[in-house]
Amino acid sequence: MDFLVIGDEIDYVGGMIIDDIVRAGDHLTYPQLTQMLYRLRGGGVPYGIERMPPVLEALGDPQKQFPSVHVAGTNGKGSVCALLESGHRAAGRKTGLFVSPHLVKLGERVQVDRNILSEEALLRESVAMAKKLRPLVRENPECHPSFFEWMTALGFQVFAREKVDLAFIETGLGGRLDATNVLDPLVSVITSIGLDHCEILGSTYAAIAREKGGIIKPRRPVVLGLMPAEAEKVLREIAAERDAPVSSVRETWGERDDSLPPTLMRPGFQRRNAATLELVHRALQNTPYAVSLEAQAKGVENFSWEARWSRIEKGGKHLVLDTTHNAEGARYLRESLEELVSRETLRTVVLGTTGEDRAEALLAAVLPFAKELVLVAPDQPRAVPPVVLAGKIPKSFSGKVRCSTIEDEIDSAGHPRCGGQGETVLFTGSVYLIGEILSRLRGATSEKQLQG
Repeated sequence: MDFLVIGDEIDYVGGMIIDDIVRAGDHLTYPQLTQMLYRLRGGGVPYGIERMPPVLEALGDPQKQFPSVHVAGTNGKGSVCALLESGHRAAGRKTGLFVSPHLVKLGERVQVDRNILSEEALLRESVAMAKKLRPLVRENPECHPSFFEWMTALGFQVFAREKVDLAFIETGLGGRLDATNVLDPLVSVITSIGLDHCEILGSTYAAIAREKGGIIKPRRPVVLGLMPAEAEKVLREIAAERDAPVSSVRETWGERDDSLPPTLMRPGFQRRNAATLELVHRALQNTPYAVSLEAQAKGVENFSWEARWSRIEKGGKHLVLDTTHNAEGARYLRESLEELVSRETLRTVVLGTTGEDRAEALLAAVLPFAKELVLVAPDQPRAVPPVVLAGKIPKSFSGKVRCSTIEDEIDSAGHPRCGGQGETVLFTGSVYLIGEILSRLRGATSEKQLQG
């Protein structure tokens, strides 16, 4: 099967994929579906939101059939979504959770009661979607969805079909033009503003805040996490224009971590997320979606969010996995490491990333704590080669530096070769890298071609 992905043929590619899914029907296999979606991802579809309304209309507007909380931000948006989901599930509600990217399996992006969508369900939902979208795309090829739009629409379709009580939706990129920004949420949340994806969103806090502030809806409450004052000012201006009431972590507790409310959450960056969480619960307090203090506490206690400072015991070693993919995240990582080394032995850091600017911030965060630095590359086109990472390490670093591969550092049985017995080993860097490492540790196959 040939797919043309250049020039005027780009739009037709999406139609071809939809036709192929419909033709295959019940005979479509999961590997075939992932290959089709991969080609959809690589189709060069322009970034924008204009395709989503007609796509969703063709599906019966599933996004209007469940209430939601919409969450954007440079960092913390996935954690806040997961924290909210945990508390509402503890309160007995049927929950939907939409996040991106996935770590290992595509179905992680769409979860009901924290159960990821199975391969069988992904096949079933994709065939159902394709049948509904084929007339639209045949009439107007420009309406075919991109990969992220496909997964967003599929997630909304699942939440509507499952009749979730409340869904927590994480934006993909930005907010104003994000495919998820078709919702009319109960609350809009912006967790943080940092300098990331500047080539698309802008190069200042104010510019990025304007893009992420696009999720603020008229007369709907807005919750702002801890962020630069310049960014909060812009978001407050947008909220005022839309008559949307605002609550913020800075206004409520100030800028210092030690002024934030007590919480079980560790490390420090999760404490900031917990403060944002509390404000969202307050915004829902006088609605049918209020959550008792007991359920809120149980949600925090039971909270899990893989690869965000999560821990695994393997081969007599304490593994910490943390996705750190921008300068703001690197600052939080350094704070977390300061706390970690006060109580544990950390010698080895395994690191890899995409984008050289991100690499510099990440290296600056870990070098003060590492005795051995193992440099690897995620299997992604934008990965920074280990030798390039090595060239960015200052000569003043006295530890050992090795260029390696994930396969060399974790054997085929999923046991880490790096680090000593009883020691803590940190794996950090891009989401893609941590996803591959998790797959290797589990002995699973990573669906990394669809991680973007």
